[in-house]
Amino acid sequence: NYFGPEAFRTVLLALGYLPNLKSLNISSNNSDKFCSAAVQDFITNSPSLEELDISNNELSGGSFGRELANGLQVACNIVCLNVSGCGLVDIEPLFQMDSQCKFYTTMRRLDISHNPINSQLFCNTVDGFISVSTVL
Repeated sequence: NYFGPEAFRTVLLALGYLPNLKSLNISSNNSDKFCSAAVQDFITNSPSLEELDISNNELSGGSFGRELANGLQVACNIVCLNVSGCGLVDIEPLFQMDSQCKFYTTMRRLDISHNPINSQLFCNTVDGFISVSTVL
């Protein structure tokens, strides 16, 4: 597919009105960094969503990690999330959500491959998450 940014946002907005939607693959649609807020809104408004593939969409822009985490924290039944090749630089927000967030108990498959994740920040984040998790 080649939706482009405007169509990508429009499709997510429209699909957010399908309360029983369980799976969405909207990969490789030439989105842009301004689409990350639409992803957050879509996840927030999709309580039945279990699988989401938004891979190979350029969603970077500094706030994608935060907006993704915000959506997952509000309403998350997602068991499979593919954000491979989305330009994700900052993964820290995914590991800083409220410890009661369902993301930590429902997620079964998370693909963050092919992203320019800051390796030092990633190591620090994972180390912090592991030490906090063992205390919980």
